[in-house]
Amino acid sequence: MMFLGALVVMGATVSASSADQLMRPRINLGSANVKTISGDRGGYVIDYAIRALKMRRSGTFVRFSGACDSACTLYLSMPRSKVCITQRASFGFHLPYGA
Repeated sequence: MMFLGALVVMGATVSASSADQLMRPRINLGSANVKTISGDRGGYVIDYAIRALKMRRSGTFVRFSGACDSACTLYLSMPRSKVCITQRASFGFHLPYGA
C-alpha cells in the first residue's frame, strides 16, 4: 500500500502547469546519454522502477516522443531537468491489476 501512495504522490508532481513547462524546449541534449520513449506499452512495475532509478543515478535524459503506457509512466519520476516531453508524446494509465 505504501508503494501505491508513493505513486500517487509522484503522479501529483506532474500538474498541468508543470506539464506546460516540460513542453518548453530548454535543454540541448547534444551527445548526452538520452533514452527516447516511443511505443512503450509498459510491463512489470518493479522492472521499470529499477530502470528509472538506474537512469536517475547515471544522469540519463528521458525524451518522451510517443506512447508511454502503464509502468512506462514511472519514467515521469525523473528530475524535471532530465525530462523532455515532445508534442507526439502520450501517456496511458490504468488501475493496478487485481484492484
